[in-house]
Amino acid sequence: MNPRSQQSSVVFLYPFQLGTTAELHPAGVYRIVTEQEELCGVSFVAYRTVAAFLQLPALGKRTVHTRQLPICLDELAMSLAADRASVTLRLVCTQP
Repeated sequence: MNPRSQQSSVVFLYPFQLGTTAELHPAGVYRIVTEQEELCGVSFVAYRTVAAFLQLPALGKRTVHTRQLPICLDELAMSLAADRASVTLRLVCTQP
């Protein structure tokens, strides 16, 4: 098996929480790191995600220490959808 890491970034426009932690993270651009492993026994190259992490703090924040928070990608997707819904709701509520 050939493991690999993939990195991407996500943008939160409002403070957010992920998982069962009570920690509130500020709005910003965050790096997501996914650890993947190659699937064996298929006739093409394919990978499955075995772990995902949110790197803290947000990109561009000055700090000496960083940490990785284990996350569920489904929870991340729900948090991003809620963040976007907040934007839409705020736009609708502020229109005359």
